[in-house]
Amino acid sequence: MEILTLLVLAFTPGIFWLWIVYLGDRCRPEPKLLVIRTFFLGMLVAIPVATITFLISPPGLDFTEPLPLTTALYVAFVVAGLVEEVGKFAIVRLSVFRSQHFDEPVDGLVYGAASALGFATMENIGYMITFGWQVILPRGVFSTLAHVFFAALWGYPLALYKTGRLKSGRWVWAGLVSSMIAHGMFNLLLFSGDRYTLMVIPFFFALGFVFLMLFRHANRICPYSKYSGR
Repeated sequence: MEILTLLVLAFTPGIFWLWIVYLGDRCRPEPKLLVIRTFFLGMLVAIPVATITFLISPPGLDFTEPLPLTTALYVAFVVAGLVEEVGKFAIVRLSVFRSQHFDEPVDGLVYGAASALGFATMENIGYMITFGWQVILPRGVFSTLAHVFFAALWGYPLALYKTGRLKSGRWVWAGLVSSMIAHGMFNLLLFSGDRYTLMVIPFFFALGFVFLMLFRHANRICPYSKYSGR
């Protein structure tokens, strides 16, 4: 496959979902360039994250066969959940969090999604190079969007903390740990290789419901939105 076609296929899901999230911001839409920058920083952080996950992954991993339980737990919750969520979180916390534009609860969801979708886009490129363009079909819908749902669990409390609605940073760390657990559980179900794999579908939609409720609440408590208080 030509590299241009591969890149278009890899970028399309991330750009599409980022556009949907951006449109959902009923408060004060964020500067587009800042959102795009966060997206590309999310792509950039995928490189050191991939290096770390390679170094700490058990040798000889074969995802075509069900993994032993202990290996699956380690890969799902540590290699993927912990390392990847810390990487995406670091992009938002160390860059856009300091911006004057990061000033409303919904901003944590928007910038968290931008970082997550940039990361997922880089993942998509790697998976397509390794396994062929066909992997973008399920990844474009499920895995790419799942990254947004995971990031919302730390993005929202981070924004609430920045805006003073949460007084303790412990809620931010609790959100980050929750995202690691959700990410790990998502991967663990995929690794199970048996009937439990199908449980990833209701789990995915449950995470999506939580994301929508957080977005609704963020828009409702925004003092600049006509939806405020509803």
